[in-house]
Amino acid sequence: TAQQVMLAASGSPNTHLSGLTRGDDSNYGRTGSYWPGFAFELNAITPSRVLLGTRNGLYESSNRGDVVADITPGNTDGLVTAAAYGGRSGGTANADVILAGARDELWLRTTSGGQFTQRTAYSGGRPYQIIFDPDDWHTAYVLDSSGREWRGTQIGAGAEAWVNLT
Repeated sequence: TAQQVMLAASGSPNTHLSGLTRGDDSNYGRTGSYWPGFAFELNAITPSRVLLGTRNGLYESSNRGDVVADITPGNTDGLVTAAAYGGRSGGTANADVILAGARDELWLRTTSGGQFTQRTAYSGGRPYQIIFDPDDWHTAYVLDSSGREWRGTQIGAGAEAWVNLT
């Protein structure tokens, strides 16, 4: 039997889609299972944690999507197209690290509840796919809207650099 993902707010955990606060509740999921243009990522460290990027924001869940919280980076208008979620560095797991693509920008969060910071060294197009290096989340790869592949190094750790690999 299929189980419905609630995407509910913590104050109304039995109300389907109540956690989508940026207008996404009226644009998605009401007419079936088609969700156009969204990013969905399971956490690489704790798979019960989920990120959902929509055309209006970024949502995080610690319980498989049953309850979500709006964590959209502050200076964006939404349209989250890709994200990497959870990683390791130096053998230490960080389930809270997120690298999210919103419009033509990249945003990094390193701690739970922490602020997102824009990665201004990134000069690629709209991110369509983002992955962390499995051994070091300070290195990430981005496929952008122009089909270019980018590698970022030292992300959030100092002299950050992005190189076009194509």
